[in-house]
Amino acid sequence: MAYARLDVFWPDGRFDSFLLETDTVSVGRAPGNTIALDTDTISRYHFSITRDDEKIGLTDLDSANGTFVDGKRIESNKPHQLDGVEEIQIGNLRMIFQTVDDSPTMPVAVTEEDTQESRVETEEFEVGLDKLKLSVWPASSNSVEVSITNYTSEAHIYALSVGGLPKEWVRMNHPRLEIGPGDTAYILVNVRPVRRADTAPGSYAVTLTVTPQDKTLNAKTVPITVNIEPYSGFGVALTTPELETGEEFQMYLHNQGTLPLEIDLTGESPKAPLSFNLPPSPVQLVAGKRVQIRGTISATQRPIIGSESHQPFRLKAKSRNASGFVTVVEGKVTVTPMMPTWAAISAAGIAVSAIIILLVIMGGVLFPPPEPQIANFTVNSTQIAKGSPIILQWEALDADSYTLLVNGTAIPDVLGSSRASYEIGTNDLSGDVSIELRAINGENSDAANQTVNIYQPVRLGSFTVQPTQLTRHFVSSLTLSWNVPGAVFVRIDGMESFSNAPMQASYDAQLALEPISGIAAHPFTLTLYAEDEAGNSIQETVDIVVIEPACTVTEDTALREGPDFSHQVISQIDDDETLFVVNAQDETGNWLRTTVAGEVLAWAPRDAFQCDATLNLAELQKAIDVPPVPTATLIPSPTALPTQTRSLVSPTPETTAEAIASPSPRP
Repeated sequence: MAYARLDVFWPDGRFDSFLLETDTVSVGRAPGNTIALDTDTISRYHFSITRDDEKIGLTDLDSANGTFVDGKRIESNKPHQLDGVEEIQIGNLRMIFQTVDDSPTMPVAVTEEDTQESRVETEEFEVGLDKLKLSVWPASSNSVEVSITNYTSEAHIYALSVGGLPKEWVRMNHPRLEIGPGDTAYILVNVRPVRRADTAPGSYAVTLTVTPQDKTLNAKTVPITVNIEPYSGFGVALTTPELETGEEFQMYLHNQGTLPLEIDLTGESPKAPLSFNLPPSPVQLVAGKRVQIRGTISATQRPIIGSESHQPFRLKAKSRNASGFVTVVEGKVTVTPMMPTWAAISAAGIAVSAIIILLVIMGGVLFPPPEPQIANFTVNSTQIAKGSPIILQWEALDADSYTLLVNGTAIPDVLGSSRASYEIGTNDLSGDVSIELRAINGENSDAANQTVNIYQPVRLGSFTVQPTQLTRHFVSSLTLSWNVPGAVFVRIDGMESFSNAPMQASYDAQLALEPISGIAAHPFTLTLYAEDEAGNSIQETVDIVVIEPACTVTEDTALREGPDFSHQVISQIDDDETLFVVNAQDETGNWLRTTVAGEVLAWAPRDAFQCDATLNLAELQKAIDVPPVPTATLIPSPTALPTQTRSLVSPTPETTAEAIASPSPRP
């Protein structure tokens, strides 16, 4: 029995799903793995998943490029507990791990609150779901499996659409598929909301609609509930970390989560007594909003004489939610003495100064400054869309100043500052960006590094299909063009309903295809699916309308079995207002075919049909099942009977009576 499922998303748009049934599952590119993945971007034995009682752990097997769970690299050879739904990144593969329950379920009514499985059945097909409720956190994902059973005796194409969620949150492995008679096929619908402040938490009423492409009126819709869970997070930035005593400072608090947040502000001065004038706690932060905080920091004691000093301070911001997260920004307050130094300098002062200098030198030798230590250095994500900021946060001990380098270049306004949070714009960055933080105290320093990948997010510029209305049974051409900035993979679905022309597995982000010829039998939908290098995807659909080529037939026209006057007449038209749908022509183009009495094929001369001037009958499809011209049958003439020779002499009454009484025997 399976206890979990691992969904693998390939860069080219492919999608694989593996059920985990054994207590130990290995993943890598070597054939000996439980799950062998053919890509050079992962190690031969990359990671393993183990189950011990109710606990499930993932262990990186000392892979070359590491294993990332929910955006954070895990430590090699050390089990990392999986809690139910996690995003795993190895090489260029993105995976979703989620626990499953294979215990038997019975179909129940859709309206019940505790429904775990739903089925909507018609005489022609059935739609089933393995669950009706999903819970998912932004940047993670969860899935529902849709089953479609074809009850008819013919193959049909079915399309699945999802309503009630933004398109970029939804991904399907088979949005359109063909199902044979009596067969069942499965579509996995993956919901992955983006981690942004505008991703509103709450319960979403979502619909899954299955539509047979040849019978769009028979579409069936199943409702499900998707719960988007809230998340929290905030950032703190101090505009001027070096202040004069009593000078007003400005600090920004940014609620990066999706719920309102209350923040408590406090101040600390580890080396000198400082007075903090801060706004009253708690500070209210609306989800996704940024507020400016003002306050002052003053020295409670000022020396009478001497030189100015720079006293360090810390401003702490602590959330009042369950996480109780604390962020610290640091700065310095310059404290000047009450009396200028020159007023206290005298001859004796010179000696005192010399002694002080000597003591300072001896103190520096005997008591060197402590070595700084960076305890924590984090980024908001290791993959960031161009235009979104890189948010850095760090905690350090015994640091006098900091230096921040991006790709080896120092950021000017951070040099010498002591802030513990910083935002870097990404409009001028792309690819892998190396970020180094250096904590400095005298000649001692400590360094920490982070690497962030800046990618161009996918967005839809345009998707155009011309024309969007076709005529049934007529040879037509479709022209497709699109522009999807940021896409590394583009796929077009739905063309199989129109043409047998081969479509590529993927296309460039911007392209105009040569006209594609085909014959439309039913309305259909073309879907553009695109992904960026981070695995984010978008879809755009264009519906193609197919109209019937209806014509009238002149009065007294005879409809025949085949395209020739020698064929038998099967219907006589006595009303020139009845509409007939033409569906084919013969090789000569002189005869057109229609249907009568439901499905009976009938032919009439082309001149007998009166069609709309917009119909170009030369483009009507050629029939391939034309009845042969009947062959004339010769009827043989009857054989002439021998003629009896009669006497020219008139019989007498006597002879006549004798002949009647005694007839002559037949020869």
